[in-house]
Amino acid sequence: MNHAAQSDTEDEEYQVYSTVIRSLPIDLPRGLLMIKDQTDLLDRVRLIESQQIPREVLDELYTKNQETVKLKERFLIPYRYHLLSRDEDDGYGYSLIGLSRVAFNHSMDLSLIYVTFTKGAASNKEWYVLLTKSSGQWNVQRTLVVMKSPGG
Repeated sequence: MNHAAQSDTEDEEYQVYSTVIRSLPIDLPRGLLMIKDQTDLLDRVRLIESQQIPREVLDELYTKNQETVKLKERFLIPYRYHLLSRDEDDGYGYSLIGLSRVAFNHSMDLSLIYVTFTKGAASNKEWYVLLTKSSGQWNVQRTLVVMKSPGG
């Protein structure tokens, strides 16, 4: 992939990330959103409704997420945020978001991402988000339930 194409893909990834984060029911009592600074997708987390997702998108999701990537401060969201590294405090008391790499179809108008959202110790949610792009804007199409393999 040439540098321009890679840059365009990264731009699209951060548009998807930002759209997903803006769609979450975020309450910020401390005024700061924590986002894990590296992408993550555990092998044990699989889609239940995978037949609804094009094979090319699922393949890209699992291929791209074999490696973690360090995220950048490129989120377009209406919150103050901090990219939380693994060696920092666990973000206890803050809303904490974890993101996978974004998978796209070939025409770059369908994307899939895995998201974790933790609000305090008791509330930990995870799901996949399917987005579509129309008129230059990414929109959440639906959220998809995850299934964990035994041992996780």
